[in-house]
Amino acid sequence: MAYNPVFKQLVEDSNDKVLGMVAYGIYKTSKREWMLAVKADKGRDPSPKELADYAATWTPQLIDNAVDAAESALAEFASVAIDGARPEIVTEALKGSAVRNVLLSMLAALLYTVALIMVALVLKAAGIDLLSVIGTTT
Repeated sequence: MAYNPVFKQLVEDSNDKVLGMVAYGIYKTSKREWMLAVKADKGRDPSPKELADYAATWTPQLIDNAVDAAESALAEFASVAIDGARPEIVTEALKGSAVRNVLLSMLAALLYTVALIMVALVLKAAGIDLLSVIGTTT
């Protein structure tokens, strides 16, 4: 079979190969419908020349239409996938986050307090009176 120029236009020349492959699938669906119509009308499969002529009918506008349809199909797929995953995403995002944040804050405050107590004990053991250093008398 001869080389199909539509594949080059939709896939090989595309910056987005997935989009190009979906657009090429749309082209192949149209081509299949055309082939079935030829078979129904003429009682035979299209000849190689007719197949080549069909590919040649795909003008830049038809190519753009296939790409637009592919973009719509991929956007719809993404929307359905996100909608399906949304409950799990929300559950995971909210799962224990408030309680965890409060507990982490409490732990940080406890560690800071322990560190201050340790500094005060070291200074006391070294004979330094913190209250006299800051100017307070007892």
